[in-house]
Amino acid sequence: YQIKTSILSILARLAFYNPVPHGSKSIVNVLLCEIVWLYQLPKMDPILTDFRDALFDALSHYARYVEYVYRHHWDELMTQMSADRQRNFKKKLDKFLWRIQNRLNGGLEAQNIDTITLYLSILADYIRTCSTRVM
Repeated sequence: YQIKTSILSILARLAFYNPVPHGSKSIVNVLLCEIVWLYQLPKMDPILTDFRDALFDALSHYARYVEYVYRHHWDELMTQMSADRQRNFKKKLDKFLWRIQNRLNGGLEAQNIDTITLYLSILADYIRTCSTRVM
């Protein structure tokens, strides 16, 4: 995990300068999978805490990018979109929040309290560590 933490630290620094490189896939899904895995562990030791912090640090740059797009490019992006497309674009602009919301909805439909608790804990830490004015 120290190697993964070092890699995430480098990724976070790179994301600071270019959060979503042109033509690349978002790594939000990979980060979310790692975070879910960490939160499902019965006990988190200090090495894993550093790893979790590195994951959220990498995500914080994406959260700032979402805020930048929303604050500076929103009007120009929305001019060519239909109302439905605008709504879907807005929901998916922050892919991490969108994924969490979908998984929370699935947990609510299945009435699975463990799933709901897991994703609410992740959401709380995301809001605490990656907060933006768009949220």
